[in-house]
Amino acid sequence: MMFSNLFTTLLQVITKPYFLLPAIIVLLFSAGTSMITTSAIERPMIDFILYPDMIPSDNVFGIMLANYSPEIITVILSALLLSIVSIIAFMSVSRLSNGEKFVDAINESVADFMKAISLTIILIFAFLVAILLISAVLALSVLNSLISLILFAIALAIIFVVIVKVIFIIPALIENDAKKAIEETWKYTNKRFWRTIVLTLLSGAIGIAGTLIIIQIGIVLGSAFELPFSILGESFGSTYFIASITNYFYSKQK
Repeated sequence: MMFSNLFTTLLQVITKPYFLLPAIIVLLFSAGTSMITTSAIERPMIDFILYPDMIPSDNVFGIMLANYSPEIITVILSALLLSIVSIIAFMSVSRLSNGEKFVDAINESVADFMKAISLTIILIFAFLVAILLISAVLALSVLNSLISLILFAIALAIIFVVIVKVIFIIPALIENDAKKAIEETWKYTNKRFWRTIVLTLLSGAIGIAGTLIIIQIGIVLGSAFELPFSILGESFGSTYFIASITNYFYSKQK
């Protein structure tokens, strides 16, 4: 069932190239936010490099807030917008994979922007918790390196398990709010944990292989084709992955 799902998804993405459009939009939006972010951090980076003595090591955070608030706000807003746009785009891919028409899939996903905002907030909270967990473990290395190493491995294992448990969050988000979607994907993977790992690895591997093949085709065709084929390749990888987990998720719901 899993392998037929992977093959069906591959045919689906190849025969319906418009599936790639949401991911292409994300890439273009990402390029724009990257330019804005790079421009925003340019002044702080120059100051840190050229005038390191002006920034006291015991108050780096305070100095950053006092002198670089506009830059910090710009970076944070860019990251938030990119996350929201990405979630909306991936919901569109998920809806397309589930049989919805292109315009309907886009419109419904955009209309669900509050779900994207809610999920972004949850992801930020989860990211901060993970950072704090790893930081706390690393801080213990001063006391006992062996215990710290064991705890670090445990922390990574916990993070890995959580990622696997919520891997179906995008397809689950189509019919639920963010909180309910997390509950659904968590419950869904209770009896499918190891199959979910295999599906994730195979979907990722096929997506990466497809990306590399498409990029290589662009290189072979010549410099004029490298950029568009690079965009298509990167779009293929993320689109295939989302479509694959969506098809698997809903095939088990039927």
